[in-house]
Amino acid sequence: MYRYQEQNSEQTLQEGLDEFYSINSKFRELSETGEKKGLFFQHDITHIVFGLNTKLEEEHLLDSWALWGCKIKWKTMYEYMRHPAIKEITREIYKDLGTWGVVKKIITMIPLKLLIVSRALRMKKKWDYHNVTEGKLKSKISDIRKEYNINVYKIGKKLN
Repeated sequence: MYRYQEQNSEQTLQEGLDEFYSINSKFRELSETGEKKGLFFQHDITHIVFGLNTKLEEEHLLDSWALWGCKIKWKTMYEYMRHPAIKEITREIYKDLGTWGVVKKIITMIPLKLLIVSRALRMKKKWDYHNVTEGKLKSKISDIRKEYNINVYKIGKKLN
């Protein structure tokens, strides 16, 4: 587990993002090649806020956090899914797992996705996907999670 994934991480949001990029350098490249604080930057920030990495299961859970726990425009979701880099990642997943493997993975994720939706509905307010300010980047992750009532889920841990 990485420091930004700890429920009470004392890192700032920026420090968590830096740690995330140190593990996933290709995502830093995607974030920096697009418009500043654009599509991939916003998505990467949600990884930090909700304490998830980039494994298939965690990306799948992040989709539920984003849909139910964020103020996000449908156009943004559509643009993200249509981006060539995301299409390539999706092709690689299907190549590795096959269609049936992907379907099985989705089915087995349903209980966890429902848990995430439940946690998202208990948030005090929704995370503003489109408005990550410099002030927010300087905020402690633990403070953000307290402010929004975000209870991260650790993959492989018992449901609670």
